Amino acid sequence: MNRAWRFLPIGLLAALAVAAIASGSLHELTFANLQAHHRALRLFVERHPVESMAAYLVLETLVVSACIPGPGLMSVVAGFLFGALAGGAACLAAGVAGSCIVYVACRTAFGGVLADRAGPNVARVIHALQEDGFGLLLTLRLMPVMPLMVVNVAAGLAPAPPAAFVAASALGGAPVSFLLAAIGAGLGRLFHEGVKVDASLFMRPSLLGPLVALAALSAVPVVVRLLRRRRTARAAS
Repeated sequence: MNRAWRFLPIGLLAALAVAAIASGSLHELTFANLQAHHRALRLFVERHPVESMAAYLVLETLVVSACIPGPGLMSVVAGFLFGALAGGAACLAAGVAGSCIVYVACRTAFGGVLADRAGPNVARVIHALQEDGFGLLLTLRLMPVMPLMVVNVAAGLAPAPPAAFVAASALGGAPVSFLLAAIGAGLGRLFHEGVKVDASLFMRPSLLGPLVALAALSAVPVVVRLLRRRRTARAAS
């Protein structure tokens, strides 16, 4: 592939990110605005369910592809608009699609270059991804605190095996997607009741449960790593 053309996909994503930031639309995506317009939004979704879902899928895919802040909040919005199950499924589908776009763009532009010029530390990461790309990526996906952009870019730069990346993105992203959508669905119910948006809002059972589950999910990779080390130590002894 011509060297200049290799950078076209990532250039388009960079332009998309700049346009999104310059538009100021990111500042409008807040819990307060959701509460202020929740009746109009829910009414629109009820009247135009297919169009609303299609618009959400496109918008969330663009947000993930542009590597800008907002995928987590967009996942909450999905639950708010479509409910925990449909919203979680939509969030997961768009997240995987957007992640694949970033992965392909980074792999096309820089993957081979990084692999050829990698130092010892980067070489170890590349080797780990090639040897057990699915397991490593799945662990990273199961960590809600790990930014989606970081995993997507790292996998493309390494580059991780495509099949492992897609499978890990789908399986690892599912728990986080559905938990965030459950938070959004809970917010929708509370907004309908006219509850004020403040810190105490997140102590209510409909939101506290998914939040606790997210915290527990963050600990899963650590527990798995400790168990693997203990098993390895026993085998060595």
